[in-house]
Amino acid sequence: MKDKWPPIENISFYDCPILKKLGIDFIASHTIKGIKAENDWWKELEWQDTSFHLRLQAHFTPICDDDL
Repeated sequence: MKDKWPPIENISFYDCPILKKLGIDFIASHTIKGIKAENDWWKELEWQDTSFHLRLQAHFTPICDDDL
C-alpha cells in the first residue's frame, strides 16, 4: 500500500539538493495553499505531469533571506 500525504496547506523546503520529486499526489495537491522553497531547487524538480506542476506552481513562493 502506497503511503498517502495527509492534507497539507503550507509546506517549506530548504537545502534539499537530493530531493528531485515531491511525491505529492494530485488529490493531496488540492489542499495546498503555499509552498516555499529555494527557487533553483524548484526549477530542478522532476515532474511527470505538466498540469500538476502548473497547479503547484501557482502556490510557490521562493524563499528569501528574510525567511531563513
